Amino acid sequence: MPFVVKITGKGGTIAWLGAPNSDGLRTLAGRKSADVFQTSDDASVAITKLPADFDKAGWSFSIESAD
Repeated sequence: MPFVVKITGKGGTIAWLGAPNSDGLRTLAGRKSADVFQTSDDASVAITKLPADFDKAGWSFSIESAD
Protein backbone atom coordinates (compact mmCIF):
# COMPACT_ATOMS: atom_id res chain seq x y z
CA MET A 1 0.00 0.00 0.00
CA PRO A 2 1.41 3.45 -0.87
CA PHE A 3 1.83 6.23 1.69
CA VAL A 4 2.08 10.04 1.86
CA VAL A 5 3.40 12.34 4.59
CA LYS A 6 1.00 14.90 6.03
CA ILE A 7 2.53 17.96 7.68
CA THR A 8 0.54 19.98 10.21
CA GLY A 9 1.62 23.37 11.50
CA LYS A 10 0.96 24.81 14.97
CA GLY A 11 -1.96 26.88 13.69
CA GLY A 12 -3.54 23.93 11.92
CA THR A 13 -2.05 24.59 8.50
CA ILE A 14 -1.88 21.37 6.50
CA ALA A 15 0.58 20.56 3.73
CA TRP A 16 2.04 17.41 2.24
CA LEU A 17 5.62 16.36 1.67
CA GLY A 18 6.47 16.83 -2.00
CA ALA A 19 9.08 15.18 -4.15
CA PRO A 20 12.69 16.37 -3.93
CA ASN A 21 13.60 19.28 -6.19
CA SER A 22 16.70 19.35 -8.40
CA ASP A 23 18.84 20.12 -5.32
CA GLY A 24 17.45 17.10 -3.47
CA LEU A 25 15.41 19.24 -1.06
CA ARG A 26 11.80 18.28 -0.44
CA THR A 27 9.08 20.84 -0.86
CA LEU A 28 5.70 21.36 0.74
CA ALA A 29 2.90 20.47 -1.64
CA GLY A 30 -0.82 20.17 -1.97
CA ARG A 31 -2.31 16.72 -1.49
CA LYS A 32 -2.51 16.00 -5.22
CA SER A 33 1.20 16.78 -5.59
CA ALA A 34 2.40 14.83 -2.55
CA ASP A 35 5.26 12.40 -3.04
CA VAL A 36 4.07 8.80 -2.77
CA PHE A 37 6.17 6.29 -0.82
CA GLN A 38 5.92 2.54 -1.38
CA THR A 39 6.20 1.70 2.34
CA SER A 40 5.64 3.51 5.62
CA ASP A 41 9.33 2.91 6.36
CA ASP A 42 10.27 4.86 3.21
CA ALA A 43 8.05 7.72 4.39
CA SER A 44 9.68 7.62 7.84
CA VAL A 45 13.14 7.83 6.31
CA ALA A 46 12.08 10.88 4.27
CA ILE A 47 10.86 12.56 7.47
CA THR A 48 14.14 11.91 9.28
CA LYS A 49 16.08 13.48 6.40
CA LEU A 50 14.19 16.79 6.59
CA PRO A 51 16.08 19.84 7.86
CA ALA A 52 15.84 20.51 11.61
CA ASP A 53 14.02 23.76 10.79
CA PHE A 54 10.81 21.78 10.33
CA ASP A 55 10.95 20.59 13.95
CA LYS A 56 11.99 24.02 15.21
CA ALA A 57 8.97 25.54 13.48
CA GLY A 58 6.70 23.14 15.36
CA TRP A 59 5.51 21.15 12.36
CA SER A 60 4.27 17.64 13.06
CA PHE A 61 4.30 14.74 10.65
CA SER A 62 1.96 11.82 10.10
CA ILE A 63 2.15 8.99 7.62
CA GLU A 64 -1.14 8.23 5.88
CA SER A 65 -2.40 5.90 3.23
CA ALA A 66 -2.15 7.39 -0.25
CA ASP A 67 -5.41 5.69 -1.25
